[in-house]
Amino acid sequence: QEPIRPILVTMSQGAAVAAEFGYHVEFIPYHNYLGVDPDIWNRNLREELIALIDAFDARAIVFDGNSPFQGMLDAMTLRPHVWSIWSRRGMWRKNTGAEFMTREKQFDAVLEPGDIAEAFDDGPTPQSISRTRKVPPILMLDTSEQLPKTLARQELGLAEDVTTILIQLGGGNNFDMRLCRNLVLQHLADRTDI
Repeated sequence: QEPIRPILVTMSQGAAVAAEFGYHVEFIPYHNYLGVDPDIWNRNLREELIALIDAFDARAIVFDGNSPFQGMLDAMTLRPHVWSIWSRRGMWRKNTGAEFMTREKQFDAVLEPGDIAEAFDDGPTPQSISRTRKVPPILMLDTSEQLPKTLARQELGLAEDVTTILIQLGGGNNFDMRLCRNLVLQHLADRTDI
């Protein structure tokens, strides 16, 4: 069996981090960063993705995000022999994403990584499960590489006897997260047990 050689195509400013891990990374800036018309950007995205698919003889496209770009969908249509997978996280806000959910049918499969809070998911993804396959959370590290809780706390300088909270609300590219972040921080600031 041939090894998998991932080619990461990203719009993230964190592209260099993936490159440091030894992955081949292609950075394509998002149209908002470039100040370019979205239609023109999507046409260019389509051409860039087709060139990458052809150059690397791609067997699959795995999209990790919540808004499949038209340029990518067009590239998938023009390369129908390439398997397409949407790695779609849950926990979308209620009454959002209807347009993006309709794009699900253009993928061969939809993967949804598990989420610790999925029982509280009242967004659109739990309603659209006919083609969805649940998978365990996707982690950067193998279980064998993860530190035990006590050692991890020591490495981070965190006390053993307090609750530790990590807040990661996203980059704010799709939604303004300031209000939510400020409310959470304000609530937590009044607590002495964290």
